[in-house]
Amino acid sequence: MAERIRQKFASTTFRPAGDERIQKTVSIGLTHYSPPENEKDLIARADQNMYQAKKSGKNQVIFS
Repeated sequence: MAERIRQKFASTTFRPAGDERIQKTVSIGLTHYSPPENEKDLIARADQNMYQAKKSGKNQVIFS
């Protein structure tokens, strides 16, 4: 699902003003819940994956 969102976003042309056209990309970090971790740790791992996606060239999904 995240990969489909990333692809759709990257293929969308944005028109902020007049004839101006820009392309944007998105980097997505995902993870899964590992009991008994708390909410803060879960979000921190997803955030870490998002930054890894950006660091690895952007416009990708990282899951761990």
